[in-house]
Amino acid sequence: MPTYRQLTRHVQPTLDLSWLGQLIGYAAVVAACYGTFLLLRSLWRNRWRPPEKRLDVGFEVLPDQAVLDSLHDDAEAQLAALDEGGPRDSIVACWLRLEEIVAESGVSARRSETSTELVTRVLHELDLDPRPVAALASLYREARFSEHPMGEASRQEARSALHRLHEDALALGAGR
Repeated sequence: MPTYRQLTRHVQPTLDLSWLGQLIGYAAVVAACYGTFLLLRSLWRNRWRPPEKRLDVGFEVLPDQAVLDSLHDDAEAQLAALDEGGPRDSIVACWLRLEEIVAESGVSARRSETSTELVTRVLHELDLDPRPVAALASLYREARFSEHPMGEASRQEARSALHRLHEDALALGAGR
């Protein structure tokens, strides 16, 4: 019987890489498990949650009656401002009186608001008819920022809008 050495004398040693396939297989399983873990962790972190309830609700309480009363008390001065000077200057003076009334009431402007927008917002929030407010604001912007001449018709339109504004304020309880 021949010995092992005699049997394997013509056999050349070769590199056995069978273990490499197993290593790649195990690495693929580990990578798949790790990828699944990362996916599940990402899904868990980004899951939908109901929004947190705010404890402090920021809102501004308008001094409704104070603005209405000031609007009523200053009505004669507003009309007098409309009668003084040219139509352009009188409309601007009347609107500036409205701005003073709102400023004195303590309502603060939002960061993005101009004083004209503040007056318009406050008067709209008082449930006054928006048409005379819009008419006065439009006439003010025209008088303040345009260069064309303005006639007595503009002054009369402003006076009419101001009367409607005062009537609406009285209907809401101004001057009580």
